[in-house]
Amino acid sequence: MNKELIIDVKNKKIKIALLRKNKLLEYREYKYKNLLSVGDIFNGKINYISKGMNVAFIDIGYRKYGILHLEDLLNKNEIKKGNNILVQIIKKPIKEKGPKLTSKIKIIGKYIILIPKIKKILVSRKIKNKNIIKNIIDNLEEDKQNGIIIRTLCKEKKNEEINNEIKYLKKKFIIIKKIIYKKKKYTNNNILNYILGKRKLIICNNLSLYKIIIKKLNKKKEIKLYKKNIPILKKYGIEKQNKILLGKKVYLLDGSNLIIEKTEALNVIDINSNMIRNKKNSLLEINLIAIKEIIRQIKLRNMEGVIIIDCINMKKKKYNNIIYEYLKKNMNDNNIILPPNKFNIIQIIRKKK
Repeated sequence: MNKELIIDVKNKKIKIALLRKNKLLEYREYKYKNLLSVGDIFNGKINYISKGMNVAFIDIGYRKYGILHLEDLLNKNEIKKGNNILVQIIKKPIKEKGPKLTSKIKIIGKYIILIPKIKKILVSRKIKNKNIIKNIIDNLEEDKQNGIIIRTLCKEKKNEEINNEIKYLKKKFIIIKKIIYKKKKYTNNNILNYILGKRKLIICNNLSLYKIIIKKLNKKKEIKLYKKNIPILKKYGIEKQNKILLGKKVYLLDGSNLIIEKTEALNVIDINSNMIRNKKNSLLEINLIAIKEIIRQIKLRNMEGVIIIDCINMKKKKYNNIIYEYLKKNMNDNNIILPPNKFNIIQIIRKKK
């Protein structure tokens, strides 16, 4: 099996690394306490309303109050100090800022996103055939209570499958509400979901987590318990790869490099060419080498929000389009990728996984 998921549990932290032929593809770190993910839903409490800032501060049990912009409010009658309110995380906390919230809850399926209590139909921009759009909308079961977003995969599915998923998402939301009113929180993007979603050979150094995964997988051959004295991250070369790969400067095989900087608002990736060593390579080849590594780095660092890629300037528009098409083909559907502008800068908007 080419891929391995390595799990290290130590000092109230879980570190997870995805390897292919010993090469690091993805890396995650989680804490047991105060674990928040985009998409988590809470039964929060309104602590304070700032009309000047046009926000409400919501207590969701985290060390910092969640921030709810009033334009993200589903029902303005809910906005009273002390009231409970159903909210969903749309952006994780950054430094001293609490998580950004919305009360317009989204329940995500493969083909449909259900938006409870909002009567609205939206369609993915990637579905450009108007006849397909009309056919899907005309065959949706009438629903006066909920809105939906028609996802890209709908264009390949039968109307019955789409309607069945809508029914499933409605039932799921009812179950979610029951969980929330008991436990105050529902998470659909936790550690276990990430681990199980990989479905590769799993190697874990913690007996308790090992037993939980076995119950969920029901296949012992897919998971092994690591018992050796050498620390698991050292054994698989993960610590060494992390130091090399997750720094500000990332060196490429052709002598070029990437400069990766994260600010509070966005991530900036600058491609630098070593023209002395790259005399045999065209600018297009250098950009493609860099873009392949950038895709890997985005996954490794689990980047979210706005990602700006400053490519080496190429005069021919067709070359810029080759880079753009490569990105679209090799990054998943959770990303919005905008075409390169006249300065050959590409913008990606990505949700964290």
